[in-house]
Amino acid sequence: MPDNMITGNQIRKSFIDFFVARGHTYVPSSSLVPTGDQTLLFT
Repeated sequence: MPDNMITGNQIRKSFIDFFVARGHTYVPSSSLVPTGDQTLLFT
């Protein structure tokens, strides 16, 4: 990969760092499906 190319992870980190630097709170992603819930989830 050429030196001037960046990865998706680098873009994601830059995006998150931009907003955190401006006072926003970083909240890690989580699953939409509750753990251990066997019911059908309609979205």
